[in-house]
Amino acid sequence: MLLQLIIYTNENTMNILIKGTLTAAPKAALYDTQGRLILKEKLDQSNITNTIDVSSISTDVYIIKVFNKNSTKTQKLIIK
Repeated sequence: MLLQLIIYTNENTMNILIKGTLTAAPKAALYDTQGRLILKEKLDQSNITNTIDVSSISTDVYIIKVFNKNSTKTQKLIIK
């Protein structure tokens, strides 16, 4: 279930980490505070931890949406 995912940023490596069990072809989408899509990535459901490189994204507050055909988890992230 996506609601049990842990999503956080790692400032040292400039990555977003998504930890937890994923099912049903999961994807992640990152939006700025105006709702513009910044990036979209397929996640590997065979890994407990997925990493998204955000080193090319400027410092700001973003909204990440992790979703599949059955469920969605949305969370605010600060990229420093």
